[in-house]
Amino acid sequence: MREIFELASSLSRLMSIVGELASPEPIDLSEIGGFEVGCDTDFTVGELKPVSIDYPLMGLDSHSRIIRFLGVDVHLVTGALVGGDNVLIPQPNGTNNVRWIGLKLRFKPRDYELLDKLSEMFYIKSSFLDNEYFVGSYNDEAVRDEVRNHVEVTLMRAVNNNAFLLVDGPVFPTPRVLSMEGNKYASVFNGIIESRVKALNGLKAVGVVKRIEHSHFLARYLRECGREGVPMVDDYTLAIKRATLALPNSRSVYLGPIVVKVGNWVKYCWYVVTRTGRNASVVRVEGLSEEVAKEGRDYVGMLMTLSGTAVPIHIADKLARRLNASAVLMLYNLSPGGIITYEGLEEVERARGDLVE
Repeated sequence: MREIFELASSLSRLMSIVGELASPEPIDLSEIGGFEVGCDTDFTVGELKPVSIDYPLMGLDSHSRIIRFLGVDVHLVTGALVGGDNVLIPQPNGTNNVRWIGLKLRFKPRDYELLDKLSEMFYIKSSFLDNEYFVGSYNDEAVRDEVRNHVEVTLMRAVNNNAFLLVDGPVFPTPRVLSMEGNKYASVFNGIIESRVKALNGLKAVGVVKRIEHSHFLARYLRECGREGVPMVDDYTLAIKRATLALPNSRSVYLGPIVVKVGNWVKYCWYVVTRTGRNASVVRVEGLSEEVAKEGRDYVGMLMTLSGTAVPIHIADKLARRLNASAVLMLYNLSPGGIITYEGLEEVERARGDLVE
């Protein structure tokens, strides 16, 4: 983690170029808009049956934290690819040269010479906008998502072509800002989508989305394609209700498919409801092709853990989370005293907790 040493020694120098402070610009990253649903599918609800797994399975996950220092937010994004040849970001020997640390300055610097030097090692300006540094009013969530995408795309490129990959999260995001023509963050997320689709092209891979309490793909489909008077409630509530009414005694139930379109990009989505004791978990399984999405649906239904995710992703999550916690504590111990904020200290304590789980 040589980047941590370099960053710790650079924090004081960054304080020397402080200019005008600025508040972050707001952007809408919700899934309420920004996409269309296709109605030319045969939507079904059925029971998932055990199937044979015909490929080596791989899991991919990343973990991000923001450590806030005076004037500087440090985005630490670590990642893990497990199954077959395991890959970690950062690698212990520091050989993969991935910019897994993003720097966001909460001010406009007086000059950019130091930032240009640091950009060789750190993610400090957008790859999808011309000469746009992460400074001043640049949105914090856009920084986080771009750095995280960079880490995950790097891991995707390391996947064995003969494997079946399960990725934590969507195959590509569909935030509402995509529908806002002329918004610079729409360009950022279009760039993120394009890079992910390109990296996943030719792979058997699905995204597994756990947090669907604020997603509305299913409600949108039922309203527009099923001509049902469905309220715009979240996907988790709708999926549980539909699965329970259709197959109340089944352990694992699927609903779908739903075709989601964003510009020229298309993904195929299935919902998998799995009952474990008194609880039920719901995930959305997404693929870039109908065949791969359906295959991934069957695999995920067999591999769900009590924590509500598939086993390969669960393993990758543990590795990425602990690697991230180690990086946080290392940065805290090496950074100059008195410049970490109270929020930063809270994140350090959470990192300590992840290491003793």
